[in-house]
Amino acid sequence: MPSAAQIAANDTKTASSKEIEDKIARIRTDIADLGKAVAGYGADKADDLKVASEDALVQLKGELATLERQVSAHVRQNPLRSLALAAGAGVLIALLARR
Repeated sequence: MPSAAQIAANDTKTASSKEIEDKIARIRTDIADLGKAVAGYGADKADDLKVASEDALVQLKGELATLERQVSAHVRQNPLRSLALAAGAGVLIALLARR
């Protein structure tokens, strides 16, 4: 038959293992919560980047439209110069492509 000291030691070990199991369960819960928080943060950052990239795209489209109008106006003002420039660029590209 176990002595009173042995029973007390077993109760202490049982209480300690129960405490450890509780702490492990809390840690698992904390890790799951942390994972959810990180996922939410990442989703928020992705949304922010999406909005920023859409804004940049709108701005670039506006700048491209402006440049297109400027080039079109320049070509209409100087048609022969524009034609000569285009022909020269074509010849240069052809020479580079031949090599």
